[in-house]
Amino acid sequence: MAVEKARKQVAALLNCSPREIFFTSGATESNNIAIHGIARTQMKRGRHVITVATEHKSVLSVMEHLKDEGFECTVLGVDSQGLISTDLLRKALRPDTILASIMFANNEIGTIHNIPELAKVLKDHQVAFHCDAVQGGLTEDLDTQKLNVDTLSLSGHKLYGPKGIGVLYVKRGATYAHFDPVCFGGKQENGLRPGTSNVAGIVGLGKAAEICLQMRSENSKRYRELSHLLYTTLTQRLKGVRLNGHPTQRLPQNLSLTFEGVRGEDLQREVSKSLSVSAGSACLSSGQSHSHVLSALGIKDEADEGTLRISVGSLTTSNDVLNAVSCLAQIVEALRQGQRSGFAD
Repeated sequence: MAVEKARKQVAALLNCSPREIFFTSGATESNNIAIHGIARTQMKRGRHVITVATEHKSVLSVMEHLKDEGFECTVLGVDSQGLISTDLLRKALRPDTILASIMFANNEIGTIHNIPELAKVLKDHQVAFHCDAVQGGLTEDLDTQKLNVDTLSLSGHKLYGPKGIGVLYVKRGATYAHFDPVCFGGKQENGLRPGTSNVAGIVGLGKAAEICLQMRSENSKRYRELSHLLYTTLTQRLKGVRLNGHPTQRLPQNLSLTFEGVRGEDLQREVSKSLSVSAGSACLSSGQSHSHVLSALGIKDEADEGTLRISVGSLTTSNDVLNAVSCLAQIVEALRQGQRSGFAD
């Protein structure tokens, strides 16, 4: 059966049993199912949950909703490079803590958390561990045995698979992380995620996972080289360019750069005429002017105004990178000098 073949392909990527793989519409749904499910099923043990200030909105919003249901949520801060310390996590734990949700890698700044180290702290206190690992699947080892998480989320399109399909990994046998469904209806996905299966999306995701596993090391090396080329070439040409996030413990395909002396609105407007970049997460609401991730790093609005998130991908070449650097440098130099006549609205 095509769906079960895809389940095995995804399980191979995560080094787990196919019985631990459940298909959803995407990581947002996976995050909701895991967090709501664990919180509601385990609330007799306690009503305290933990997350981190730099999490994706699909995690932070669920945590806010849990507050309305009588749960307490501790939102942990990060250091200037976007990392959470094990000491901070340990100090936040309480006898009534039942769940922590911490992402594998940040979608805006690329910082990668030490998930196995954080997992050990949580396991010692029998606290369920959910991990949004959407950003890591393409280039990082998401071996669930090494990560030691209880639940984990993925999205198909972040693996160059179809949109509208996702994965929820649920570790078998973790009694304090056991949870019941949050939606009810049919028996699809063993009743955990009832509803008509997106067979085409599932098959596409399975194939993407298979290819990703085969090419992960090659992709990681290539993306890192391209990102290094972009950053070093750009900083040689321009002064006042700052990298946000951890300098080495980061995703190889992602760069968050702040350009001093330019307004973000002007920079985004001019750059978007030639390059596909973003000011932050693609999931930011239309009315949100400042990234909550950069705020958590202590970056003020003034600096944030000149920030771009730049990513390389499977089709990116070194020539593309050099052309992008030339374009960025020209725009930033012109904006800094106030010479906007060449970049008319």
